[in-house]
Amino acid sequence: MDKQATSASKLAAVLRETKTTLFEYSVRENKFVELDKDMRPRNTISEFLSHLSTDSRIAEEDRWKAVRFFSGTLQGPVDIKIVDAASGTTPSSTYRRMRFGTLARPSEENECVLEGYIRDVTEEKLREEELAQQAERDPLTKLYNQPAGKNIVDDYLNSKTPYSSCGIVVSDIDFFKNANDSYGHQFGNQVLVEFAHLLTMMFRPDDVIMRLGGDEFAIFLKDIDHASLMKKARQLVETVRELAFPEYGYSITCSVGVCFLPENVSGYTFDHLFRNADWALYRGCGQKVGHSGVRIGVRMYPLETRELAVEAVAAGFSLTEAAE
Repeated sequence: MDKQATSASKLAAVLRETKTTLFEYSVRENKFVELDKDMRPRNTISEFLSHLSTDSRIAEEDRWKAVRFFSGTLQGPVDIKIVDAASGTTPSSTYRRMRFGTLARPSEENECVLEGYIRDVTEEKLREEELAQQAERDPLTKLYNQPAGKNIVDDYLNSKTPYSSCGIVVSDIDFFKNANDSYGHQFGNQVLVEFAHLLTMMFRPDDVIMRLGGDEFAIFLKDIDHASLMKKARQLVETVRELAFPEYGYSITCSVGVCFLPENVSGYTFDHLFRNADWALYRGCGQKVGHSGVRIGVRMYPLETRELAVEAVAAGFSLTEAAE
């Protein structure tokens, strides 16, 4: 085998292993040519820019990137989602992530041809997303961990409209330590997982549900009025009572603290809302008051002094009394 054939064979192997395709794009003729492993034309598309604008295989939100890349106004590499040909459908889960890059831009010597590559980076992007998700999820319950949840809430509070109200519910499982001590940590973990599953079933997809640590959880509810927030808090306390583990003869209850942020109020963060709800849960005395109750913080954690407000309303399970 001569040197040229050897080089071609190596190139073909590299392209195959890296899932890469080479192409040439004629700027003057507006023609795209896909090359095979022997650098011969395999597929040709004329009027290519118009084709990119209407190609249903390219995710609609990514078509502008494809057009600008081949027009020369967007420097590569760029990642573009393309429908998986094997699926024939367009859900996001069936997209392949393709990276478009340049080997040679048109120049004085080669003013008409853009030489580049297309590489399938789907597995790479999925690994990145999986690692990113692992970094922001609690490993046991798969809910958001506190740092990730805090960031999401702060982003929302910084960008929400003045007319949006929201709130946070902080909850912990009553006498959870007794469950761990009596039945072991494996059972305790089972309780936490089941409680987390209940939260995901009860609350909306847009609500931010997080495990703060131990048996303490928080749910941040966007765009919700006061009455709906309180109704949801009461529903949580009632529904948890139905969560039983008959093989152990064990059932659980929970208590919650609630903080509501009305409309036309700004400048508050996750920490402010959480500390109010958490203080309402424990009534500021370092020990939770009662069990299976809903407690509502009625004053906000002051922005200026950074000191906790001293007034709250406690109401075993009577939300009417609490609201009053």
